[in-house]
Amino acid sequence: MHIKKVITIIILFFIFAAVLIFMFRDKIFSNGRIVNNETKQEDLSKKDPTQDYLIEVKTDKTIYNQNEPVNISIMNKGKNDVWLFFLPKQCERELYFSVQKYVKDDYWMTLSTWYSCFSSGVDFNSIETKKINSQEDIESFWDKKIPFGYDEAYAESGIYKIVLHYSKNEITEDNRDGESSIPIDVFSNEFEIKPSSENSYVSDQLKIEHDIMRKSSLRRIKSALEAYANNNGGYPISNEISKLNNGSSKIRKELMGYFGSTDFQDPKYPEFYYGYKSDGTYFELSARLENLNDEECELVKSNLCIYKIDSKDDTSKRE
Repeated sequence: MHIKKVITIIILFFIFAAVLIFMFRDKIFSNGRIVNNETKQEDLSKKDPTQDYLIEVKTDKTIYNQNEPVNISIMNKGKNDVWLFFLPKQCERELYFSVQKYVKDDYWMTLSTWYSCFSSGVDFNSIETKKINSQEDIESFWDKKIPFGYDEAYAESGIYKIVLHYSKNEITEDNRDGESSIPIDVFSNEFEIKPSSENSYVSDQLKIEHDIMRKSSLRRIKSALEAYANNNGGYPISNEISKLNNGSSKIRKELMGYFGSTDFQDPKYPEFYYGYKSDGTYFELSARLENLNDEECELVKSNLCIYKIDSKDDTSKRE
């Protein structure tokens, strides 16, 4: 009977010791851990859930009506400070960011949101950076205005996301053009802007603004083609219509050194695009318009309106 008690006490002791070892195993085996019969050094960084750089961008809602602003919160959850880009004081909004709109097939079109600020003569180089400390939060907003042609309009219905730009270093006059000044992009959650029957005019106006930008882009591409011909004795040859919006387009690559701020990207690419065709001595540029009632377009089908200019057109009459 006595022996049974001793054995029971010994078993209970080992059970208690095993429980203690299990509970405090991290402290007891702090220098290493057995994994698959291999001793691996503990990764101390995994104990800290934050990273060196971890910026989170969120919108206050995921669905917005046309008359609602998009409120944005930016949280620096990283262990290090960062520098965000801010617009000059003359601008209506302080924080500098871009917006992307979903088109289709995982293609997102980038939209600028500061057009009115810089079109009024404010120098882009006057953008400055401000430090956002680790664990600091700031708020901003997007009024849903985006540039079209030479003016602004409200963003049409669709799926969007905010693109925030930040730097790991303070931007100064000395390093503004260096690699350290290249912004790092952070994307927000996706959100939807709902169509509104009360804003049908906005949709119609956007079509007109899109078409203004298309016509302006073709005129600038025409100027680039003329500059190319002056240096090369002729225009780039394309027997079939070449899509200038395509980044792999040979014609687009040939013209890259001959245009200034010309944007080859149609605002509704890839459904809409700029076309180019030439035999080397004559060229024709084309763009699909959204406003089917435009007097300058050729109505190919009931829903397909094509605007064209060529090397014989007097561009000055269209300005």
